Amino acid sequence: MPWRPLPQVAFAVCVYPFRASSPADLPLELGDDIYIIEQGGKDASWYRGYLVAPPSLLAGLTSTKGQTLQARVFSGIFPRNCVEVREVLGDTNAHASKTHDRTSSLRGRTSLRGEAEDHKVNGTLATPGASRKSASGSRSRQTSSKRDGQDLTSSNSRNSSRSTPIDALDFPMPPTPSATRDSKVQKPAAPVPLLKVGDETPTSAEEPLVDEISSCLREWHSTKLHELLLSRRYDVLDELSSLVQRLDTARRQLLHGVLTVQELERLRETTVWDLVHGNKLLSGEVIVRSPSEKGRVMTADDSAVEITQLQAMMSLLDEKPGQQQPDIKSLHHLLVDVRDFVGDVNQPHIAEIALK
Repeated sequence: MPWRPLPQVAFAVCVYPFRASSPADLPLELGDDIYIIEQGGKDASWYRGYLVAPPSLLAGLTSTKGQTLQARVFSGIFPRNCVEVREVLGDTNAHASKTHDRTSSLRGRTSLRGEAEDHKVNGTLATPGASRKSASGSRSRQTSSKRDGQDLTSSNSRNSSRSTPIDALDFPMPPTPSATRDSKVQKPAAPVPLLKVGDETPTSAEEPLVDEISSCLREWHSTKLHELLLSRRYDVLDELSSLVQRLDTARRQLLHGVLTVQELERLRETTVWDLVHGNKLLSGEVIVRSPSEKGRVMTADDSAVEITQLQAMMSLLDEKPGQQQPDIKSLHHLLVDVRDFVGDVNQPHIAEIALK
């Protein structure tokens, strides 16, 4: 089966590792973020796309101070059953509305051709009668699909939002081009689109801290980690390592949703202060998040008094007031052995013990 571009760029995650056996193959590891642009091969069981990998720390050797390391992008082909498609990038409604405005001015010129010819919409053949009923809508969808398949860079940079997640990728394939291409001629490499790793998850509305943790960890890794290694600030790296482990554990607990209401409140508050401590440790900046509102980042729409109070508190302290750990040396243990207790077993009792 020839390689055909997908109507829209699809975002997928690797669920099974793949080892490359040829120069055209793209090796995959569990959890890799992949952007799919083409489908083909035997029985359409192969994808062509891009692997977005974290930035390499070696790039920090030649980068300037404060420069953000860019993510690495690798292209190649890989089996379809090794990845799981999570989302389809782009907003088809926006494309359809723009195309409808453009085709409305050409409706008089294209109406005769629409009545005489059959139209293929999204890879399926429509009858002339159906084309007459929805000529403008069909052309808008057809033009939108064609534009998404040919201009990957512009469509992906324009559409930063993602549509509803899907379980499987069953895109209608575009028609096979009439012109045949020599199979011996090597296909030129596709242009790399402007890809950007996003932090949006389906739980971002219910638990904003899930995306906030991902965003902070990615920012720390791409902007500060290589500087700490080059400057040999190993004490800060040790503190940052324990902080990242706590944040990763907190993110897993928020995603699993197995905590009680009281445990969730304590976890959110602790996570907010951990994020503050990490930002102060690396950059000295304080991002005000509301512990009482699930860790949401506070904006100009919130109370100025509350923002100022939280910002002043977070700038001066590393943890919530009253949460400081007591000195271990001042603690003592006392063993009490109660030998006998007189009372009615059916009634609650209180035992008072005092030192003299």
